[in-house]
Amino acid sequence: MREDLDQVVQLVRRIGKEFESCADVENFQIFLGELGPVVQRTAQDENYRQCLASSEELWRSLRADLQGLEGSLNELNKENAFWYVRTLRGLMLLMRNLSASSQQLPRDLLLQNCSIRAFLQISRANFGLDEMVHSFYTITVSFLHNISKDVIIFDKQEVDRLMDFLQYPTQVESTMNEELLHCHASFLLNLSGNTDFLYDFFRSPTCDKIIFEHLLQEVVSHHTELFNYADRAEDEDHEISPMDAVILKTFSRFAVNESFINYLLTVESEGGESFIQLMKLLQLVVTSSGRWDKFELTSIMAWCFPIFKKAAESTASYFEVGVDDEQEAKILHNKLSTTLDIMSKLTQYEQVQQYLLSYEGLEASISLLGLLQKNLVRINFYKNPNGSIKGMKTMDATGEKVSDEALLNQRVDYDSFQILPTNFPECKLLIIEILTMLVYNRREVQDRIRELHGLELVLSNCVIDDNDPFIKERSVVCIKYLLQDNRPNQDFVAQLEAKKAVQDDVLSEAGYEVKIGNTGELKLDSVPSQKREFE
Repeated sequence: MREDLDQVVQLVRRIGKEFESCADVENFQIFLGELGPVVQRTAQDENYRQCLASSEELWRSLRADLQGLEGSLNELNKENAFWYVRTLRGLMLLMRNLSASSQQLPRDLLLQNCSIRAFLQISRANFGLDEMVHSFYTITVSFLHNISKDVIIFDKQEVDRLMDFLQYPTQVESTMNEELLHCHASFLLNLSGNTDFLYDFFRSPTCDKIIFEHLLQEVVSHHTELFNYADRAEDEDHEISPMDAVILKTFSRFAVNESFINYLLTVESEGGESFIQLMKLLQLVVTSSGRWDKFELTSIMAWCFPIFKKAAESTASYFEVGVDDEQEAKILHNKLSTTLDIMSKLTQYEQVQQYLLSYEGLEASISLLGLLQKNLVRINFYKNPNGSIKGMKTMDATGEKVSDEALLNQRVDYDSFQILPTNFPECKLLIIEILTMLVYNRREVQDRIRELHGLELVLSNCVIDDNDPFIKERSVVCIKYLLQDNRPNQDFVAQLEAKKAVQDDVLSEAGYEVKIGNTGELKLDSVPSQKREFE
C-alpha cells in the first residue's frame, strides 16, 4: 500500500507543476489517464481509500495544487482550459472519495477554504465550460458536505467567498439536477449547525437569494412536497423524501436561531408572496415537531408573536375601512393563520403559556376574537348524501340571516363553495384553542377572560360554523375550563342563560346545569358524569 500511496502523491505533485505552466494539453490527457483508475479504486476499495485518506502528505499535496491555480488561469486558452478544468475536477473527485474515510485531516488543513476558492476562480474565468463547471460544483459541495458532517470550521474571514459559493445555484437554476440540489442542501444543513455561520448568514446581502430564490422557489416548490403537506389532513400520512427531511431540519435550525428573529421581522416588513411562502414552511416545521426546549420555544415566540400582533392590528385597520379587499385579506389571513397555528401547537408547553401571558397575548387574542366575531359571516353548508354542497345558510354574530349578496360574493366563491380569505377561515377556531390552553387550571386567567368579555365570545362560538370547523366542540371544552371552580364565571353564565343568551345544550355538554338557589337566585351546578351519560 505504501508504494501505491507514493505513486498517487507523485501524480498529484506532477499535476500541480503542470497547472503552473499550462503548456501541454497532452500532459493533462496523460494525467487524466493515470488519475481515472485511482479515483475509481478509491470508490470501490475501502482499504485502499483508507490508506490514501490517512496520509497528511497526500492531503497537503492536494492543497498545494488548489492553491496554485490563481496565477495560472490567465494563461489558459479555450482548448487547454477544457483539459485543465477536467483534470482539476478529477482531483476534486479524489478528494471527495477520500473525505468519506477522513474528515479531520482536510479540515485541519483548511481544505474547505481552498476548494471554495478554487471553484470560484474557475466559475469566474468564463471559459464557456458551463456543464463541466456545474459538475465541478456538485463534486466540490459533496466534498464540503463530507468534511462538515461532524464538525463545522467556520472562518469569518472567508464568509464572503462562502456566501458567493452558496449562491451559485441561483445563477444557474435551469441547469440544476437532483444530485447538485441535494448536495447543496445537505452542506447548508451542516453549516446551519454553527451559530457563528448563521449570525453572518442572516446579515449577508445574499441571504435572500439563497433562501427565497433557491430554497423556497426552486428546491421546496419543485423538488419537495412540503408546500402540499399543509393542505392535507393532519392525520394523513406523509412520505418524507430525503430532500424533505434536509429542508425541514435546516429550517428548524433557522427558526430557533437568535439571528433569524431580526432577519424574519425585516423580511415581514417588506411583505410580498415570498414572505408568505416562508411562513408557510415555518408553520410546517414548527407544528410537525414535538420536541422543543425552553430556549428554542422562546426563540420561536420571539418572531411568531410580533408577527401575529402586527397582523392582528392590521386586521383591525382593514375592517375599519369596511371594504373587502381579497388580496389584502389573503396576506393578513395567511399571517394570522400561520402564527395562530404555531402558537396553538406550542401552547402545550408551559414556557409558551407564560410567554403569552407575560406579553399580553391573552388580551391580543381576545381582542382579535371579538373583531372577527363582529365582522365575519357564520356559514352552514347544506350537503347532499354524497357529500357535495347544495346550498348554504349565512348568519351574522347575533344569528341573524345575512342576505347581502355583494358581501356574500366577497366572502364565498359560489362556483366552488370555497370560503375566501376575506372571511378569515379557521382563525377563530385557533384562538379558542389557544385560550383553552391558557385558562386550564388558572384562576387568574379565568377571571381575566371574564373581565375582557371573552366569556361571552367563547359562548357565542358554541355553534356549528363551517368557516371554523369543530369550533363548537373546542368552545365547549374552553367553557368547561372557564367555569371550573369559578363561581363568578358560573354566576355570569347563569345570568346569560336566564336571558336565553346561551344555547340549551352548551352548558350540559360542558358538564353544567342551571339551578335556582334557596333565595331564588340562578346558579350553575356541575352535572355528575353518570347523569350526563344517561341523558
